[in-house]
Amino acid sequence: MKIKGGRRGVGARIVAGGGAIALTLTFAAVVDDDVPPASAQSTRTDDVSDVTGEEVDGPEDNELLMLMDASESMSEKDEGDTVRIEAARDALHGVVGGLDDSLNVGLRVFSGEVTDHDDDAACTDSELVQEIASGNRDELNSAIDEYDAVGARTPISYALEQAAEDLGDEGQRTIVLVSDGEENCAPDPCVAASNLADKGVDVAIHAVGYNVDGAAREQLECIADAGNGEYFDATDGDQLKSTLARLSQRAFQPFMVEGEEVDGAANIDSAPTLEPGQYVDQWSGDKLFYRIPRTTEGSSIHVGLTAITDEQTTDSLAFGLGTDSTENWELFDGAGAPAANSDVCVAERLYVGSGSGSQRIRTNQVSVFPGLGRSDNEDCDSASDLILVVEPADASDGGNDGNDFEGQSFEMLVEEEAPVGNLDNLPDMAEGPIADYQWEDLELSDSGEELMGGNSFNNAPELNPGESYDSEIYPGETVVYKVPVKWGQQLQAQVDQRGVEGDGADNAGDGSQSGDQMRGVNLQLFSPRRGAIDHTSTADGQEFENYGTTDESWQDMTHPVRWKNREGVEAAGFDEMKYASTAGDYYVMISRSQENHFNSGIMPITLTTDAFGEVEGEPEYDTSGGGEPGDANDAAQSGDESQGDSQNTAQEDSGTSSTTWAIIGAGGVLVVILVGAGIFLLRRYRR
Repeated sequence: MKIKGGRRGVGARIVAGGGAIALTLTFAAVVDDDVPPASAQSTRTDDVSDVTGEEVDGPEDNELLMLMDASESMSEKDEGDTVRIEAARDALHGVVGGLDDSLNVGLRVFSGEVTDHDDDAACTDSELVQEIASGNRDELNSAIDEYDAVGARTPISYALEQAAEDLGDEGQRTIVLVSDGEENCAPDPCVAASNLADKGVDVAIHAVGYNVDGAAREQLECIADAGNGEYFDATDGDQLKSTLARLSQRAFQPFMVEGEEVDGAANIDSAPTLEPGQYVDQWSGDKLFYRIPRTTEGSSIHVGLTAITDEQTTDSLAFGLGTDSTENWELFDGAGAPAANSDVCVAERLYVGSGSGSQRIRTNQVSVFPGLGRSDNEDCDSASDLILVVEPADASDGGNDGNDFEGQSFEMLVEEEAPVGNLDNLPDMAEGPIADYQWEDLELSDSGEELMGGNSFNNAPELNPGESYDSEIYPGETVVYKVPVKWGQQLQAQVDQRGVEGDGADNAGDGSQSGDQMRGVNLQLFSPRRGAIDHTSTADGQEFENYGTTDESWQDMTHPVRWKNREGVEAAGFDEMKYASTAGDYYVMISRSQENHFNSGIMPITLTTDAFGEVEGEPEYDTSGGGEPGDANDAAQSGDESQGDSQNTAQEDSGTSSTTWAIIGAGGVLVVILVGAGIFLLRRYRR
């Protein structure tokens, strides 16, 4: 089944969202410079059929309840000179028309009947005018047309209590509350929202303030915060319509991770074996251990980890690789520095996001490769098994208050990369920090389409280098795209606010705020294995940083992609280039903090990417220890022709070489062979 909201259920394969953690491991015997090693194996979040045939949760298992204010004040006009109730109806019709019939949607109205302010019934004036169900488009539209703004009071708390009874028990449950006023009954709606969130149901309560300020705005912000949701401002009908449309889409597409369920052990002796593939577990209050067998002498082991939490938190997470001979498993000290006496092979803290500890999504990578030499443990290069350890740790309070990631789910994916046969002939690692490299001006070119980002690394839409795409981002939202990058190339990405004039006004024409009021945005690049591309400086000619307050743009780039970049941390004393060490799909993640911004409106953006530089430095992999490749003529016998066609089409569109897929072997072992320029990619999955 799927996990949404971070609490694990039962099932052979799980898709997790809301509060979740993704840990990614993949097996690659050989990587083609034109073939993305991570994306080639990834299963998409919209493909949720369990490989054993058992049905798992999909978007159709989620629920959305629209909770609408029908008090008398909704008959007044908004800043756009539209009667509020009419704008609300129009926005709701847009939601209903924009969602698939298979999705579960309902409508509850409060303040829609009792007109006497002194009537006690005014504080219990709430009705479920359309039950949460699928295939009810006509009924919803009729209910929307029939409710009117007549109520004498605003019983938000009571309406939330009733909404809790409307929701089911499984899947992601989303309530979107729209109000133009504040509670004038009892009890406190913030308490009601908190009680609803504490019931263990995966619920998010988003609040939209329609022409509100002062105490009403503060109360709606409190409701959203207590209900694990976000608050949004809507000053007119156009902004209300676009906000409800986007929130309704997010209700059925939260940020998600996926994998086969596994239980990590509290000690090495009991550690479960992770063959190459994708898994889901939960963070605990202590270390969790997993065993990763090395099948080829001299191979590299890569582990990527992505964490998601319901909370906006600065709590820290760490993970690392060691061996059976590791004695000190401490990864970092209380100040967040590498532990002085640790003999693990490698350890990383999860990337938080520069200048924005409130980002909910963390991701990074650890790798062990020949010649690593980062610790006193000489077994790292040669051990037949590596031990993966994951742990939540809060350096800010010494762990006394626990960690916000405890109990959240996480996804695992293991990659084993075959030894390189032409290592001496490969280009040296990229020299110097990113400040030694030149930023190439990106020309904004209209691709002719708007492109919404993916809700995970697994379903990130592919961008064509050199083209621009329009999108938008809300407070508290994170979206992901991917861009193919070849050996020797550098990736650049730029996010521009659309309609900027620098005055913070509604320059986009849709009620959103742009210009100098925008902050809390983070543009981050990640490797095909989810490693954070993190710099301590900007490139020569780079005008904007990748995070922080700006009235115009955010920019980021990688070093030239070279296999030997992974050696940078030891050879150069800094590690800015270490994850720009494999060709494939690099990820562009755009996050907007809920806390660090001046307004709660939509931000229209344009995303432009390009890959520069001579294509060179392709490694030749020694596959003699990893089994013989299958016959390329078997490619037509792919177990998933539609997926193969999709992959090939995407690669043809981006100018990459053709790819061959085959399923071979026995015992349920899946081997994916990608043939291109005489190189193949071998992946085994545990399913």
